[in-house]
Amino acid sequence: MHWGGVNFIAVIVAALAAMLIGALWYSLLSRPWMAAHGFDAGTAPANAATSNGVAAAYATAIVGQLLTAFCLARLLALTDTVSASNGVALGLYVWIGFVATVLSVNHRFAGKPWMLTVIDAGYWLAVLVAQGAIVGAFGEAR
Repeated sequence: MHWGGVNFIAVIVAALAAMLIGALWYSLLSRPWMAAHGFDAGTAPANAATSNGVAAAYATAIVGQLLTAFCLARLLALTDTVSASNGVALGLYVWIGFVATVLSVNHRFAGKPWMLTVIDAGYWLAVLVAQGAIVGAFGEAR
């Protein structure tokens, strides 16, 4: 199940791994994350109060994770550097160059505390490194 050097099984596995990382990360850091947003138990985000909002959030998350894993796999294929270690390196560079910088800028202009940036950026670091390793490892096996 390949197209353009991308193993779609790897993409699906990487997306599922990202969802698992998110579940663990934000369950462990839910209190500081909510505090950084200024939420408490009574003022949770509005979309979390309705089942439609939760379904839309999870649907968006899984589509986003599938696209992220696909793009990492495609970048590895385009650069002809498919391996688990190169996938980890690519995930790290994508995080430094695009995710950490964008989150930092957006959070500063939104007046969000640094703790929120650390929590969210840490999640994306874990996801991108894990996804890079997964799509790289699957690519090596072909």
